[in-house]
Amino acid sequence: MELAYTDCSGGPCGYAAEGGDAACVPGDGSCRSAYLVEGAESPHHTKKLKHVTRAINALLKSVKPGPSPDHKLSFLSTPRGVVLGWVSHGASEETTQGWARPDEERVLYELGFSVIPPPGSDCDAGLCSYAFSKGACQPGGGDCWAAFFLEPDQITKVHTESARDATKALKAIMKVAESEANGRRLALVHTDAGTILVWASHSAA
Repeated sequence: MELAYTDCSGGPCGYAAEGGDAACVPGDGSCRSAYLVEGAESPHHTKKLKHVTRAINALLKSVKPGPSPDHKLSFLSTPRGVVLGWVSHGASEETTQGWARPDEERVLYELGFSVIPPPGSDCDAGLCSYAFSKGACQPGGGDCWAAFFLEPDQITKVHTESARDATKALKAIMKVAESEANGRRLALVHTDAGTILVWASHSAA
């Protein structure tokens, strides 16, 4: 990997959500900095994915600032997919007591969904891991998320207009790589160096 780890606390972070706002909390790795690292070219992190990675990072850097200086743009795991949104890093643990957690379906309502969307794949809940030697998704671990980005229908502190527009543009960028899928799916794999975009094969694919 070419870049240093960009996690906000030096360890796994989680998040809690309430009323269209979200806050970083210590935890399960469900909240990741919205930045991708570029790895060495391989059958799973192809030349095309390296170009896609650069384009996504350029897009993310151009997103207008969030609702306050302590909100950082993040990838958020939910039971139905990934949300690109702004997460506060100034809330106390006392403040977030009772807020929805990432493994609860109600977190989707708190992030701005009027209706809970259907699953995009069998890996949406972030309960998979990735075998780099095989380029394959496998049960357990939680370090491999399906690169399935959701679009909440409400504008909130988390999913601002700029985050909504960036989500649409990000999905369009990823479509550029579809021609080399060959039955595989795009995945976000979280490593000590950061998050990398890869192709992942699935036994059920």
